[in-house]
Amino acid sequence: MKPLLSIALATAALLGAASLVHAQAAPAADPAAPLPPAAPAASDVDPALQLPELNPAEWFDGKAGGTFGEKSVNFLPRSKRVALVGFRVIFVNETFARARVRASYLPGRDTTGASAGMQVNLKGVDDATLQALTDKAYARFVAQLRATGREVLTVADAKWDIAPFQGVPGPVEVAEGNAKGRAFAPKGLSVWSLMHFPWSTSRFDQTAYKAMNEVSNQLGAPLTLATTLVVDFAQMTSSGNRSGLVARTAEVGTTLAISVSRMDNRLVRAEEVKFGGVAKGDDGALSLTRGIETDLEFAVLTKTEKDHGSGVGGFLSRAFVGSGKTAFRLAETSNDEYSKAAMAVLERTTGTFAKLFAEHAAR
Repeated sequence: MKPLLSIALATAALLGAASLVHAQAAPAADPAAPLPPAAPAASDVDPALQLPELNPAEWFDGKAGGTFGEKSVNFLPRSKRVALVGFRVIFVNETFARARVRASYLPGRDTTGASAGMQVNLKGVDDATLQALTDKAYARFVAQLRATGREVLTVADAKWDIAPFQGVPGPVEVAEGNAKGRAFAPKGLSVWSLMHFPWSTSRFDQTAYKAMNEVSNQLGAPLTLATTLVVDFAQMTSSGNRSGLVARTAEVGTTLAISVSRMDNRLVRAEEVKFGGVAKGDDGALSLTRGIETDLEFAVLTKTEKDHGSGVGGFLSRAFVGSGKTAFRLAETSNDEYSKAAMAVLERTTGTFAKLFAEHAAR
């Protein structure tokens, strides 16, 4: 036998003997003693409740109204209870981008204008799938908030009156800028929006704004939350609106990628309400500062009958159009593929937001 092998075997034998002596020296277990509770296996933990690794402070920001408004995250330790009074998911199904070069003139140089445009529509997802996604995202968000140690009140728990919000059953057609979509609310809630927030159906209607204040006050001033998530399917690019003195071509393009492009939250804690407004308590916004996306493939980009064809290039999930052309494209997907990608990014976004409630624990 080689010397190294002999040493290894001898060491192993000594360790084995030591283990045996330790086992023999241990006292016998009392059969009548209760067994300690078994630790949960890793497979028993819901992966969705393991909050994402993202730092929420880098993704969310907001403050109370006024020039020197307090940071909204400072509200979070002031109540352990969270009332989720509003939850709206907007699924974008059409988006458009345009680029333009303005005509210009200088002595010895005359530049004509140019323009390019691209419209992309989503095809292959039905309303039943989008409603199911909304219901699942809502249930997951409630579970994520509860996993941070908060007492979360839903309309099923507290049974507040939703009539004053003057919402409507979903889905509802909505638009913001060059994008269009359909808004859904989970079962038991209606679709309503808040003034001054993006994707609002009315920028001046205070109905839901005041109703939210009243509910917060009636429930004893918990942190009262209304959330809107916007699920986008395409990232549009444009060379912008430029002068012919500095540019000759107008270019637009798109890349298919599921993302939550916006998550806007109004956070209220109304200890006292006067004339519909919060007279004592907290009132502010917490919004996503940049989109959270997934790299899961979900669709293929194809031309439509209206597409001009010439000057349009692209493959799979990317397309480009140059000056003088307008492209009309379809992002063709299926209920299953879209659901996988959308749910992944929804869980990641709401989980990152929920981490704020863990990091700013109730006092």
